[in-house]
Amino acid sequence: MELKLGENKTVTITPWKSKTKKEFIKLFKKKEDKVNEQDIIDVLILPYIDKKEVYYSPDEIQFILITLREISITDEIKFSMDCDNEECGKNFNIETNLGKISTYQESSYPVELNNVSWRDLPAKDSLTKMIAKYPDEPPRSISLLLHIESINGELISSFQQLINIVDDLSMKEGDKLEADYEKVSSRLDIKQNLTCTHCGFEKEYLFDIIPTFFDPLLPKDM
Repeated sequence: MELKLGENKTVTITPWKSKTKKEFIKLFKKKEDKVNEQDIIDVLILPYIDKKEVYYSPDEIQFILITLREISITDEIKFSMDCDNEECGKNFNIETNLGKISTYQESSYPVELNNVSWRDLPAKDSLTKMIAKYPDEPPRSISLLLHIESINGELISSFQQLINIVDDLSMKEGDKLEADYEKVSSRLDIKQNLTCTHCGFEKEYLFDIIPTFFDPLLPKDM
């Protein structure tokens, strides 16, 4: 299956196999609560995509993972949560699906917006290498800067040059640059309007991760 990540970016994915669940369980038994994002990428993503050396943003990684689960197991998501209505606070059950609880925005690289030429990163370790080289810079800022190819017609020749240019922007210009980066980059939102079955309180809930997402890959006693 070909998955479109951006205006000019696709990846071919294949469904998980029967052995995938074994490998995932083995990972959790070995590392327990020390399982990290790269561990999950190594087990659940890399063996099932064709372009392994390409840079994928965290949002693209999540979107690939969501799609793999959808085509390999099911798109159904069931969980429970406490109502945010202070007068209620009761636990209620939710039945939804991956399409309802997650929304993906494709990237539009390469693209020019407001005198800035934006690009995708050339290699999978482009960001990690630069984060290690500039530990005092926030990773989010490094990611933004690395996606700039030219600014105000000036072609960028070094990362330090970019830092100097952006540091010299006014606060308003810096905020505009951040807003434009949000517009052109890929983005995954995990949110949904949910209604409490006890009191009828309705609210848009935001999630860092999709609840119970990995449950079908793990034994019930883990």
